[in-house]
Amino acid sequence: MTEPLARQSEPSDAASDEALLAKIRAALDDIGLDPHRVVPEAHLVDDLDLDSLDWVDLSQRLEDELPVAIRDESLASVRTIADVMALLRDHLDASSGQTP
Repeated sequence: MTEPLARQSEPSDAASDEALLAKIRAALDDIGLDPHRVVPEAHLVDDLDLDSLDWVDLSQRLEDELPVAIRDESLASVRTIADVMALLRDHLDASSGQTP
């Protein structure tokens, strides 16, 4: 019985990752980046040519779309789209845990 439960959780995890990736792609598309280049392993600077102003714009757009508040100190370890997804997941998990 444990195996079917694990399989049941995988689609929701994949769906939430796909939803986060879609939000990131839409936000980057809004600032002029080709969404097809936005893949989890893409490096924000080396692959996507984002500068600090682009990152501020991206974080503001994501904050507008999702119930997250991204602090500047959280950004220090973010290097790839996968890192952005993990940061958003952590913020979403924390905010959902705060509900009564």
